[in-house]
Order: sequence, then structure tokens, then C-alpha cells
Amino acid sequence: MARSTVSRYRGNEIDPQQVGRDLNVRAILTGKVSQRGDTLTITMELMDVRDGSELWGGRYNRKLADILAVQEDIAREITDKLRLRLQGKEEERLTGHPTENAEAYQLYLKGRYYWNKRTPDGMQKAIGHFQAAIERDPGYARAYAGLADCYDVPANPLPPREKMPLAKTAAMKALQLDDTLVEAHTALARVLFAYDWDWRGAEKEFKRAIELNPHYALAHQWYGG
Repeated sequence: MARSTVSRYRGNEIDPQQVGRDLNVRAILTGKVSQRGDTLTITMELMDVRDGSELWGGRYNRKLADILAVQEDIAREITDKLRLRLQGKEEERLTGHPTENAEAYQLYLKGRYYWNKRTPDGMQKAIGHFQAAIERDPGYARAYAGLADCYDVPANPLPPREKMPLAKTAAMKALQLDDTLVEAHTALARVLFAYDWDWRGAEKEFKRAIELNPHYALAHQWYGG
């Protein structure tokens, strides 16, 4: 399921089996991250929601600078445990990371955290984090896509004539860096539909986003709206 679909459960006391039923998925991955100095301790558990049994569990003690490698290790271990038969692009999507700069990646995650709040203050903080991520890695396409998302949502209080051109510029920059980025196609489609009134262009971008990732909820939400 898309990150935006499951983010509403973050920070709450949840029953993984109930979440699995709500989302109609077979397994739920839960985890805890703690930090002491520059050391991260990450505990993960993959649960079968049908009977509550553990499919896989892992504990990682790594340096903060290794966060990208930890993410890849976890993804590969889950893949092996579930015996997924993935083709090249699917495996790359699961285990790959779009930046080699760990600090930029952390800033991107913080940006998405504040963006998901969908408040004016959240948008302002998210923009700051995405811009900081771009400063660390100017080639980080997802950070540009995040920036585009910050400008094309109603929670951003800027008038459309100011924010929508900024959203379009950021989305197109993201696609220039990575034309397979579903978030960027979705953000561009939103601008074309809601501001440019380019219905045909918007539909093309929405369909391309859904083709790239049929599970990206935001593309379905905005295309349906």
C-alpha cells in the first residue's frame, strides 16, 4: 500500500491485524527506531494478519550514516522471507534508494511527515525540509516531487497564481531527473487539471502515474476527484 494510505496510523496505538483487515493486505510491517548519539537501533516485525504469527523479525544496530543501507537490507530480507518472485524493475523499486546522501534522505522523510499533516504550518515546514534535501543533493528527484506536492494542495495558503507555477516547475524538474517517478507525474497532473485546465494533458499524466504504480493512492484520489 502507498505511504500516504498508511500514514494515518503513524503515532497511534494500533492493532496490526485490524489494520491489515482495514487495508485488505496479507501482512503488516511494524517497527521502532531509537537513536543514541550517531547510533540507530531499528527493530522490525513482519506479521501475518490472518493469524497474528510472525513471518520475520529483525534488529539492526547501525550508524546514522548507514540508514540507506539498512533500508535496503530490510527490504531484501523481507523479499527473501516471503519468497517473492520479482522482476528487475519491481526489485529495484523495493530495494533501491534514489539518493546516496543519507542526510538528504532524512530531510525528505521529514518533509513527507509534515506534508501529510495537510496544514498551512505543515506545508511551510515540509517546503523547508524538501528545499534542504535538494541543497544536499541537487539530483534528488523525489525531493522536487515533494516540493511540487507542497504547492499544489489546498492546505498551502498561497493564491493559485503563485503556488501552481511553482508546483509545475518542481514537478517538471523531478521528471527531468527521473521520468518514472509516480509522485512527479501525479503532481504535474494536478497542476494541469486544477490550474492550466489542460484536461487531456492531465489525464495523460494521471494514467502514466497509475501505470507506473497502480497502488499509489494519491493518483487515484486526484484522478477520481
